[in-house]
Amino acid sequence: MSGEPSQNVPRFFRELLRRMTAYHERHSVIEDFEETFEEIGRTEGWRKAGRWYRGSVMKSVPACLLSVLKWRWIMSKNYLKTAFRTVRRNRLYTLITVTGLAVGMACALFILVFAHFELGHDRFHGQLENIYQVLIHTDVQNNSTSPTDLGPYLKVNYPEVVEAARYHWLWGETMLQADEQVYYEEGIRLVDPSFLQMFDFTLLEGDRATVLSDPKAIILTETAARKYFGDADPMGKTLLLNREHTLTVTGILEDVVEHSSMQFDMLMPMQFNLENNREWYRDWGNFFVYTFIQCREDTDPDAFMNKISGVIVDQGGQTNAVLALLPMKDRYFFFYSDRSTVIIFLCVAVFIILIASFNFVNLSTSLSMRRSREITMRKILGAKKNQIVLQSLGESFTLTSVAAATAVVLFVLFFPVFQSIIGEPIRIDGLFIVFSMLSIALLTALAAGLYPAFVLSGMKVSRSIKDKPGRTKGRLRQAVVIVQFVLSILLLLGMAVVYRQARYVRNRGIGYRKDHIVQIPMGGGSEARYIRFANELRNLPGVIAVTGTRVDLPYFGWRINAFRWEGKDAEENISINYNVIDYDFIETMGLRLLKGNAMAREGTSDDGSAVYINRQMARLMDTESAAGSVIMYGDEPMTVIGVIEDFHFRSITAPIEPLILHLFPREVRNVLVRIAPENRSVIIEDIRNLWKTSFPDYPFQYRFMDEASDPSLARLSRLNQLLTAFAVVAVVVSCLGLYGLASLTAERSTKEIGIRKVHGASTVRIIGHLTLRYTLLVLVANIITWPLAYLLTRNFLNQFAYRTEVPVSMYVMIGIVSVAIAFFSVAYKSFQAARANPIESLRYE
Repeated sequence: MSGEPSQNVPRFFRELLRRMTAYHERHSVIEDFEETFEEIGRTEGWRKAGRWYRGSVMKSVPACLLSVLKWRWIMSKNYLKTAFRTVRRNRLYTLITVTGLAVGMACALFILVFAHFELGHDRFHGQLENIYQVLIHTDVQNNSTSPTDLGPYLKVNYPEVVEAARYHWLWGETMLQADEQVYYEEGIRLVDPSFLQMFDFTLLEGDRATVLSDPKAIILTETAARKYFGDADPMGKTLLLNREHTLTVTGILEDVVEHSSMQFDMLMPMQFNLENNREWYRDWGNFFVYTFIQCREDTDPDAFMNKISGVIVDQGGQTNAVLALLPMKDRYFFFYSDRSTVIIFLCVAVFIILIASFNFVNLSTSLSMRRSREITMRKILGAKKNQIVLQSLGESFTLTSVAAATAVVLFVLFFPVFQSIIGEPIRIDGLFIVFSMLSIALLTALAAGLYPAFVLSGMKVSRSIKDKPGRTKGRLRQAVVIVQFVLSILLLLGMAVVYRQARYVRNRGIGYRKDHIVQIPMGGGSEARYIRFANELRNLPGVIAVTGTRVDLPYFGWRINAFRWEGKDAEENISINYNVIDYDFIETMGLRLLKGNAMAREGTSDDGSAVYINRQMARLMDTESAAGSVIMYGDEPMTVIGVIEDFHFRSITAPIEPLILHLFPREVRNVLVRIAPENRSVIIEDIRNLWKTSFPDYPFQYRFMDEASDPSLARLSRLNQLLTAFAVVAVVVSCLGLYGLASLTAERSTKEIGIRKVHGASTVRIIGHLTLRYTLLVLVANIITWPLAYLLTRNFLNQFAYRTEVPVSMYVMIGIVSVAIAFFSVAYKSFQAARANPIESLRYE
């Protein structure tokens, strides 16, 4: 290095080059090296590092290593100081970066907690990999229930089955009483003794091997035990079931954890049901119980499923019934959730982290021009590329650490809101939170910091001194902006599609009216006096109509196989949805009668010989006028007295199946009362008083039918709310980055804007010039996103039996909104730059 520095180089750099020339001419003089560092304003650490480095040459190897460690420590301190100075000098861009990273990390943490909860269902069972639920596939429907004797049959006849356990419930409403404590219970399940051998539910008291050996034993969870016996020891105490059966408490279970797909409050022996039901309960054509089997570890599930697929047909059951195995580890997602939802949210988490990281990359590379002299100075003074990379990564880790701490605060503040949207009692696992946050922070710091680090370290001295940015970096920043908005627009479109589908399903209607209908369960013997009670209810003021059902609405799935009709193949067994109703059911529920008589009181006996069927059942019977047809229920003939329009008696997202409604008031177990919308509390109190008069020894419980939520619709609404929140976050973070880039662009274009104004350019024209480049990038992002979004949304909607259409106008509207958001994100900064005094602009730098 020799010769006179160029006069175009600023004075500071001319002095720096002169000193470095002198240094290279006296290369062996270390003091001049240190003096140079000191005079140009470097830190104390650099001088000490130089001395330690010089002294270590003559020392022993251990001392040399110690000196290197000391040097590394001082360099680390120096990197940290430099990072904080950089943050202080670039407050706006640091705020944008940290805000974006913090919000992105918080969203990712929420999603990871949700995914951890969903994927963790049933994982506490030790034999989880070997346990399966047996499902029944037919031409008409898929059944989660199976024949009562299937489990024992598989265990006896197939060596692959180690254990089999059935899981069922008591018919109708179940009333339990312990002294003065009387309640209707919905959480009682009947299981085989092997159930507690297969599944790892924690038994606190009692012998796991014998606790269910007595048909009249009962196991309570801790909560249920406190409910009936308070703080007293419940072991050996008795409960009265339906005022008829005395049950003895033989065990206490720990409360079932939230992440179990089987939820219950009490367990009873399956033998109780077997002894108290008729032969049809064990008919191979009827599906009543859940059947679980535990296979040997070396069992091939696919081969075994093929081996047992025709068991029901072989035993004289449904001719179209095929057995299938559902792994226990997949049960929660098969019945209660959707694995694709978890995958969607994990992708959303990655999207948001990428968007926030891209902000860091874009702003860091854009700020590289402002820092070019600093990097050039370090290189001239001998800094190596790896040192500059380490310094840049140190700054990245510093900002990411601040963002991570802020993200944890946001997570704690908004977790109650998140939990209310999820609708599940998610417990916070502290260790999982810490591990997740550290992992997110580390990956984000590396993803966001590596590229800027290598950009800064790869700067050419000559280009940096002349303030000439590389063309490649500008193109890269444009590409990053496009990718950011592709992800953001994809989330916006996803949000719009899910919202549209949820609204479509909700507005499509369930086929009947459930507003202002009070449901009153009857059990424990009170159902025997249903007809008298219903007649007395009709005389109360404010009661519009009274009817009843056997299985409560709005969602039921009771299927029976014993139906036959003219034209049905005698060898074909089909399981049909079935429920018992009272008179006035069609009128009370607002169902549409296609053919027949809705009232049916006159000319119809109470002996259970009349039925209504829905349109799907009429199609299955393949008759134009099903009214008047005869359906055989076993050996009992029943006449079809009407055909009703299809309505949703299961989830609104599931297809409507054939249904038979048996007109048989004596079998009703649930009272349905339509009341006037005015003075509801007064009407409910009158009903309560009538109940106390009619059934003084039975508890009064009620609920409004419209308060029962459809699980599938609830999941869809949850997906809609979360996607909306995350889409808004993604757009806001993207716009923050766009604002930062616009600020840097306006700052670098200060002289250009001044010259344009001097030559007569208007404020509007300058704003248009500054904003056009960004709005065009967002427009390109829309064009890229639309075909991808179409494929993804079509795949999402195909999983619904009833789905909305996605019009082209929705894509156009989202595109207009995204372009408008991008425009206004940069318009303010552009307006400030355009309104600046041109004289001051020309004096800039």
